[in-house]
Amino acid sequence: MIRAMASKLFAYTEKVLETSVPVLLDSPSGYGHFLEEFAQAKAHALRWRHSLVWQVEMWPDCLADVQKRLRPLLDEDQLCSARLQAYPTDELARKQQNLLRAQMQTLVMSLVEIHQALLDALCDLHAHLEQDARVMEQGAKAGWNEFADMADSVRQARKELSDLIQIRQREWKVWQNSLQRSLHP
Repeated sequence: MIRAMASKLFAYTEKVLETSVPVLLDSPSGYGHFLEEFAQAKAHALRWRHSLVWQVEMWPDCLADVQKRLRPLLDEDQLCSARLQAYPTDELARKQQNLLRAQMQTLVMSLVEIHQALLDALCDLHAHLEQDARVMEQGAKAGWNEFADMADSVRQARKELSDLIQIRQREWKVWQNSLQRSLHP
């Protein structure tokens, strides 16, 4: 699924990882700095392939798992509410309901933290891709043809990543709305 949604990002990372900077016997000024920046671009590509892809792919499963765990808690909470409506002084039902709500809050807060960490990581990658674009353009200006292709590829990857971030944000809003409806029928 993620490969279809981020094909340009995958293509860019493959190009970066397969490309080597030409060895120059007479290196121009700033060549060492360029090598460092290109190494950082490779590190960003590896980070995408080895950790962020997994996180993005696992996000829908994480949402589904939390929803599955919330459902019985919500059902029990409704039973406690009905019991408290019938018997307002039932302290056992009140304590049970407080415990259930604390468990639900813990689940939701853990999901919020996971979502925020994923979103932050995707936004960081987006910022790094902007920096990578400048590095690729610098390589293209030096006359290395493969860098001209990568400069175009990184621009396409950034656009695709922006779209992916927006999709994740929309999915999150839909989930939040669904959760609100579940918690407050």
